[in-house]
Amino acid sequence: MKEVDLNSINLSFIKQQVGNKASFMLLGCSGKINDTIKDIERIIESKKMRCRIYTIGRGAAATAGVLAGGSGTLGMVGIGLHRLATINPDYEVGRDLINNKITVEYKKK
Repeated sequence: MKEVDLNSINLSFIKQQVGNKASFMLLGCSGKINDTIKDIERIIESKKMRCRIYTIGRGAAATAGVLAGGSGTLGMVGIGLHRLATINPDYEVGRDLINNKITVEYKKK
């Protein structure tokens, strides 16, 4: 998977990667994650493809909440419903808030 710094690219790079059905990782996204995710989603959908956007580590946190006393149960239900609503996406876009990166993975090979 190609890794690039967000500050060294522009939207044409993302358009090219999506057009080529490539997977890539954007590093150095601090403070720009949500806006960049919106741009990526718009580009993917403009190519008549579907995407699932998720937060990396969210499932593990919800599972830990369930195991620790059930406080993560609603989170697990929400994650499951989201996966059903976005079944069989062309791309999965993962936002990693801790490491300030975005993973864009093409799933239909």
